[in-house]
Amino acid sequence: GAGPGRLLAWANTVALREPGQITATAVCVLLDPASGELRWARAGHLPPIRLGADGAEVLPLPHGVLLGALDDAAYEEHTARLDPGDVLLLYTDGLVERRDRPVEESVEQLLRAAGAPGPDLELYLDRLLELSPADTDDDTCLIAVQTE
Repeated sequence: GAGPGRLLAWANTVALREPGQITATAVCVLLDPASGELRWARAGHLPPIRLGADGAEVLPLPHGVLLGALDDAAYEEHTARLDPGDVLLLYTDGLVERRDRPVEESVEQLLRAAGAPGPDLELYLDRLLELSPADTDDDTCLIAVQTE
């Protein structure tokens, strides 16, 4: 029954107890498939993106510091609703990070270039990887969920 903010607080506690001062970014999402209700919290991570009939929307950034950075960290939650057919996109900064521009600008550029997801979600994710403006050697992970 814990929400995304509480789950990140627990993950922060674990990170603080690990030797070697481990830090990490994370986003934690809880989606109710029946209602389309989406709840998320983040720990220094990039925001989820909602891809819907009206285009792409970068979801708001709830407050939350890196895991392992502060022992009294609190993780704010935000909510939204996904309509049938919407796609929720989660990604690591390896998809968009560039040394010469803000990451938000790279996200916007990528979404414009990629366009709408279309019926084949796997093909869309491949297109995102191909069009990625990233210029770092960072790893990349994409997760996409389409509501029915």
